[in-house]
Amino acid sequence: SQWHFGAVVISSDGTNSRMYLDGSTNYATFNAVLGPSVAGSTTIGYALGNYMNGMVDEVRVYEGALTPVDIQTIYNYENQ
Repeated sequence: SQWHFGAVVISSDGTNSRMYLDGSTNYATFNAVLGPSVAGSTTIGYALGNYMNGMVDEVRVYEGALTPVDIQTIYNYENQ
């Protein structure tokens, strides 16, 4: 099995989003439909009628948006 680090940062108004894979934004370009007005539960690993082929472990939610340096620091720490 292969381990990957994924992170998504979304602005508080839900208009800007950035996706990181293994500490890099080279894989990013997507539209997030999230924000303070979204009601109900959040689904991780499912989008547009498709489920992710794999497992999700150690989900974290932070109060504020992480910077690219924050993401890289977390990735480096988890990848030791």
